[in-house]
Amino acid sequence: MGLLLEDRSALQGALEGHVGRGFVRLEIRPPTFVLAADLLLADPALGLRAADALHLAVAAEHGETLVTLDRTLLQAARAVGIDATDGGVLDPDPRRPAGP
Repeated sequence: MGLLLEDRSALQGALEGHVGRGFVRLEIRPPTFVLAADLLLADPALGLRAADALHLAVAAEHGETLVTLDRTLLQAARAVGIDATDGGVLDPDPRRPAGP
């Protein structure tokens, strides 16, 4: 990690390389910010933060599925009707002890 922080051009190159291999950059337009604000303020019990709300808004506006390992974000997306998945990675019951 330290090497990447020391060489910002290497980090930028790595990120752009990943984008070129299947990632799509989605535009954030002014209505996206309005939707994010609406989501953020809709239900404080969802526990959304500003960046989370923006991620949800971008996914919703572009009709994409949000992929996240953040349980709070995943639950909030589902609560407001935005398609979201953890890819089957997260344990459905985080209170359950890990292991066999």
